[in-house]
Amino acid sequence: MRIGFDRRKARALHPRDSLVELMMAPTPDLSGTLKFELSSGTITLDAEQRVLLFPAELLAPLSATEAGLASLRSFGVSLGAAARSMGAASPEEAVTSLSAQLARAGFGRIGLERWGALLAVRFAGAPDTLTQEAQVAFLEGLMNGISERESALYYVEDRFLVLDPSVAAALRERGARGEFQRLSEVIAALVQRKDGRIS
Repeated sequence: MRIGFDRRKARALHPRDSLVELMMAPTPDLSGTLKFELSSGTITLDAEQRVLLFPAELLAPLSATEAGLASLRSFGVSLGAAARSMGAASPEEAVTSLSAQLARAGFGRIGLERWGALLAVRFAGAPDTLTQEAQVAFLEGLMNGISERESALYYVEDRFLVLDPSVAAALRERGARGEFQRLSEVIAALVQRKDGRIS
């Protein structure tokens, strides 16, 4: 199975040996972006898009069903595609442009880390009602929307590794058997074979 990144590029066996954290641009001033029209009972974003406000607890059912996870993934795809359409030249720039959108929606903040050719996503401030599985679905959608390529995420030690779907599935299988407990073990599995495959 392909591991989902270019093995010809040099990288360290452990992320701490070669970590580049891609910091997001400072969040812009968002005051005034939401306009409340109490007379009509509407809320608009940037004076053009109508939005709804609801308690974070309403996200809980989305985390519990396949249909709900698919909806979160679709939402992520639409946000990622919108960021890409703003002219971002790389995943890093697209994620930076997403920061304000996620903050306005109350979904938290994301950042990227790169170790050689391997990309990892950090997700901070997500609503408590979003389970780990729901966060994976949402972030997979974001990354797929940004890159226009099918990828899957594997969660380990507060990071979501962006991988080829078949590789992520293989890692989940092995993780379910208790083979992986730490990030360094996952990285070692990804780089153990020169042909770019894991056993």
